[in-house]
Amino acid sequence: MGAGNPLVRSYDGDCINPVTFFYNPKLWDVDEFIAEYAANNDGTELSIQDAYEEMSDQDYESFLELFHVEGLSVHGWDGERDAELSAEFRGDGIIIASGEKVNVVVPSGSEHHHIGFGFVPNRSYNSFWEEAWDDNIEKQAWYGRYSYDFDARIKCIANNKHHHYIRQCNGEIRRIAALIAKEFGNDYFKDTIRVRNGAWTSSTINKTEFKSLALI
Repeated sequence: MGAGNPLVRSYDGDCINPVTFFYNPKLWDVDEFIAEYAANNDGTELSIQDAYEEMSDQDYESFLELFHVEGLSVHGWDGERDAELSAEFRGDGIIIASGEKVNVVVPSGSEHHHIGFGFVPNRSYNSFWEEAWDDNIEKQAWYGRYSYDFDARIKCIANNKHHHYIRQCNGEIRRIAALIAKEFGNDYFKDTIRVRNGAWTSSTINKTEFKSLALI
């Protein structure tokens, strides 16, 4: 990849850094693909360019199939895009699937043979801070009257609620990751799913490592 490995980000990049995984489907032999396509389509032969496009489409579709599990709604490549969810320059994070509290995000620069993805909370810390502020703003004058630190109290409320929310996110991720891993045989999983460990490198992982690393 010309710009290195894609990297998934969260809405709170200063404190929450999701792990980026990669889906690496089998490498197609284009001649074999063209021959197989012709055999299954009444002798219709694809051009080299059409064959590569068809292979790419099949890889993207097989990737999306991973997320058709209980508790996730799959939006596909038409999902909401947000530049904040990807580290790519002028790139976006595509929300290809969403659960109750967690989104599955794919950097828009991912190529069909090396598709990056990660699990990202669907709320930011700031949303909890703003919620705490709105719920308690009428108490600000009382805090000032007794020289109490209103801002510190808001931060404490937000921190507690956010901490509880992240625990809930991890419970959801743990369940979803287990359902995804269940679809693979052990060897096929190690051949297909990798984890980002550098701008240009990734490494194989097993199912247990996947379920652990996916947590926030």
